[in-house]
Amino acid sequence: MEEPIKLTRQQIRVLEYIAEFGSITSLEGQRDLGILDIPKRVSELRKLGYGILGKHIAVKNRYGESTSVVQYYFDKGEREEYLS
Repeated sequence: MEEPIKLTRQQIRVLEYIAEFGSITSLEGQRDLGILDIPKRVSELRKLGYGILGKHIAVKNRYGESTSVVQYYFDKGEREEYLS
């Protein structure tokens, strides 16, 4: 019998956040979850088989300058699978 995957609290919070809001960025992870390294958590979850994709999006920094961040989201159908 296969052992169930044991997720860390931070990994669970990232999955729940994406399921609830549709995506997460590093800024949102720091601000809303207190997780400083969202890319690392996403990498871990991908290695565990979770279908999480990422795309660069443009945002403004505090000085009004354009910069880009990665927005992570579930691959098509992954959200429904996670919620079931």
